[in-house]
Amino acid sequence: MRALSMEGNIAEALRAYDVLRRTLVDELGIAPSAASRELYEQLLAATG
Repeated sequence: MRALSMEGNIAEALRAYDVLRRTLVDELGIAPSAASRELYEQLLAATG
């Protein structure tokens, strides 16, 4: 997500988070880390 956002590809970075989130929930039953969620929220704020 960080690399994609640094390239200016915020939409793809947000998609990467969604894939991460779904994979973690489906396969491990856990949520993304606080750091991942924080980066996601920063990316969302950048789009608004």
